[in-house]
Amino acid sequence: MRTRKVAPAKARIHWEKATRFCVAAQAAAQQEAWDAAVSSAIHAAISMVDAICVRHLGERVSSDNHDDAVTLLFSIERIPREEREQIAKHYRGLIALKHWAEYDDRLCTRAESSRALQAAARMSAKARAWVE
Repeated sequence: MRTRKVAPAKARIHWEKATRFCVAAQAAAQQEAWDAAVSSAIHAAISMVDAICVRHLGERVSSDNHDDAVTLLFSIERIPREEREQIAKHYRGLIALKHWAEYDDRLCTRAESSRALQAAARMSAKARAWVE
């Protein structure tokens, strides 16, 4: 697993990115741009995990394998295992949508967009406490 050292104070930047992606996801959904909404929710999740890892470990994943982020997240013992599992569950669910939302030859639906936004919101609610 490749990681990159990042000053823990930079966690705020990653959290701000996550927040902006969440706002973009909501705006895209309001415009019925379902693919953009799902994609933004996915990128919000990536930034949330980056923020947590930077805050607690001073590093984030730099590989293309999104599963590595969960491995790094689970190395943070200060966060109770149940909390890590809940954050990881939402993260994995959103990452599972990445290929077809961004690269597949079909369009996302309103229902898929709604589920992605809900997952990002639930993940944000759990993750926020571990970044602040």
